Amino acid sequence: LGGGGGDEDEVLVVNGGVAEGNRVLDSTFVLQCATRVWREVFAPLTLYIPPRAFHCIAPVGPSSFVIVGGDFCGKPTDSWQCDVAK
Repeated sequence: LGGGGGDEDEVLVVNGGVAEGNRVLDSTFVLQCATRVWREVFAPLTLYIPPRAFHCIAPVGPSSFVIVGGDFCGKPTDSWQCDVAK
């Protein structure tokens, strides 16, 4: 993701995955590429994004991304939109 303003705006978003013991994760981390600093991003309390793995994240704006598909606890796939600037 990036705002088009150069490297200082570029970020890498990592969401979910599988941990030791096949535990599916629900955390989201953002790497600020220019500073190489990671931060964890939390969804608002009113929005719960279930744990998932084997999904895709795609940018939809300067600070927003969409999480699509994947497998979470054996349930059907879904999609979510998130804003990492908030």
